[in-house]
Amino acid sequence: MLNYYKKHLNYNYSWDPLKKEATVGRSHPNPLLDSDDGYMVVSFINSYMHSRNYHALSTFQAIEECLKSRIPYYIRNPVLVSEWLDLYFHPEYIIGFL
Repeated sequence: MLNYYKKHLNYNYSWDPLKKEATVGRSHPNPLLDSDDGYMVVSFINSYMHSRNYHALSTFQAIEECLKSRIPYYIRNPVLVSEWLDLYFHPEYIIGFL
C-alpha cells in the first residue's frame, strides 16, 4: 500500500505527539475526524485511498482539500466523511475540482 506523509500535505496542521500514538496504525480511533490534526488527516486519507484503490499524489491532495474546505463542518464521523467523498469526490475530475 502506498502511503503519503506530512510532507505531502498542502495545509498546516497541529502535530501533537500524544495524538500520533492514538492515531497511527489504527483505522479511526476517534469517532470524529479532526481536520486540524495532521496525524488524523494523513491516516484517514491513506486509509480512504487504500479502500478505494486510489494511488496518485494529486488524489491525496484533492481529498485533503475536501477535508479542509469542502465537506460541511458538521460531517466529522469518518464513515460519513467517506460517504460524502464517495458521493462528491471523483479523482477523474480533479483538474476541475480544485
